[in-house]
Amino acid sequence: MPLRSIGRLTRLLLIAAPPLLIGLLILRDGVDIPFWDHWDGTAPLFEKMADGSLRFADFFAQHNEHRILFPRLIFFGLGRLTHWNVRAELFVIWFLALVCLFNIWQMTWRSGWKDSGFWILFSSSVLLFSPLSRENFLWGFQIGFLLPLACVTACIWVATYVRPPFNFVFTIMLCTVCTFSIASGLTSWLLATPLLMLAQTRSTSSKKWWTIWICAFLFEVCVYFYGYEKPAHHPSVWRSLSHPGSAGVYVLIFLGSPFTFGTNVPPLSLGLGMGGLLVLLLLICAVYLWGKRHDRNLLGEALPWLMLSMVAVSAAVSTMIGRLGFGPNQARASRYVTFAVMLPIALLAVAPLVRSHWTRSFSVRGQLITKAVSLFLLIPFILTTFAGFLADLPVWPVIRQARLYGKALVSFINFVPEREELARHVFPYDGRVKTAANALNRIGYLRPPLFQSNLIRNVADPASSGSPRFGEFQLSEEKSGQVQIGGQAFLPDKGGPADAVLITYDNAEGEPVICAIASIESPREGRLRLAWDSSALSSRWRRLLPLDRLPEGQQCLLKAWSYDAETCRAYRLEGSATVTR
Repeated sequence: MPLRSIGRLTRLLLIAAPPLLIGLLILRDGVDIPFWDHWDGTAPLFEKMADGSLRFADFFAQHNEHRILFPRLIFFGLGRLTHWNVRAELFVIWFLALVCLFNIWQMTWRSGWKDSGFWILFSSSVLLFSPLSRENFLWGFQIGFLLPLACVTACIWVATYVRPPFNFVFTIMLCTVCTFSIASGLTSWLLATPLLMLAQTRSTSSKKWWTIWICAFLFEVCVYFYGYEKPAHHPSVWRSLSHPGSAGVYVLIFLGSPFTFGTNVPPLSLGLGMGGLLVLLLLICAVYLWGKRHDRNLLGEALPWLMLSMVAVSAAVSTMIGRLGFGPNQARASRYVTFAVMLPIALLAVAPLVRSHWTRSFSVRGQLITKAVSLFLLIPFILTTFAGFLADLPVWPVIRQARLYGKALVSFINFVPEREELARHVFPYDGRVKTAANALNRIGYLRPPLFQSNLIRNVADPASSGSPRFGEFQLSEEKSGQVQIGGQAFLPDKGGPADAVLITYDNAEGEPVICAIASIESPREGRLRLAWDSSALSSRWRRLLPLDRLPEGQQCLLKAWSYDAETCRAYRLEGSATVTR
């Protein structure tokens, strides 16, 4: 094989490695269970479909501050095809992230950058497909985040490089999807406008299309805010005006958040510093380009990347307006990382462009010095990216374990309603979960179906007889009105801990009845070994069992069972205890 072909294949494999890794992690750690906003943002569509009351208004209805029309259309269509297998949504998210990478490749290819194109694409692949974005890749509802991001990044090269008037037509379509997918999607119109201006011709058709562009934007703004109501549980959107310092800190931490994981440096301070450095570099580039705005070649190469950087900045500002009241630490939420990385990706392209243009009259020595300074500035970003990439790999199996516990809670919701645990692991309002779960169960959109009894024989493995192979049960302490129980729980066939622990007492007929569900403790340290070895996960469990869960006035024999939420099988743990209420 020619050396050039080997080099090309190597570069391709390096770019493809992060997406392939994330795809494998999704395949392993994705769980088929609705989570959080699924219960009030997606489940109502299937509930209304079942009773014949589904209307277009249900797709257009406000969810928090967003109009998620297009994500809901995807949820519904995919749900009909798969009987709402949430894992299918996870791979749609993976595909949308791949579309974002494709859009960045289009920008580099159409710009004619061959030498630096590989480094931009490789860096984009690492940042876009970082394990840090676990919330996006393991939560199907995040189609509402990735769909507008894929569309707005497509807007950049479509508006710039597709010939008129098709650039107007396609950009209007893409901006419409952005607008009715996420609240910050309205900014896509503003970001695309300078690019359309750069590509415009002096023909009369261009003027006509500008009129259509403005009218479409104004129309969609009016439609978006028609009947709009501020979410009652969200902080005031005017808080940023009265707290400008806090607002600035939030924005900088948001932009620096991809580089705040996996180190011993206080994350908020690190995010503030890294975000401030990124914004400073962006301002330097913007000021220089403004001074050279009459150089159309330079502006034509740099403007698309500047607009890509503004995708991150506009997302940071719009998120700050709606979320500032939740505090600066909320700016580091995993789901925001995919938006924030657009700023460093853009700077990887625009900063060398500005440096090259600025130093073209320098001596060879001067050019080498400026290159050395640029590489020196990259070092902290490279180190923190690598640290964050490795630090979040162990979190994925922990999330899987938590989702499987949530799956167990939902399965027994009609007979063992663990309200506090449901609020913590599934959705804050358990009444909504119970209503939706029963509706989904009736149409076969919930797997496994809801259990119709709390008798352990419905799930108990016939060969299970209290073997230490599955773990142990101990009564640690008896307090006023409750008992503390705990131990360890395994699933040997899976080579790891149980998904949940079922607590039972023997009824008058001597048959074990499920009265509580306990979770496995999360590991205290995110050891890298967790990323590939499920046996390294914690298997310890502990539960304060209220005595009012037991029959009054009789001795109860307590037992515990290791539960597999995917196969719906329970295995008796070694040990038991007698308690009198």
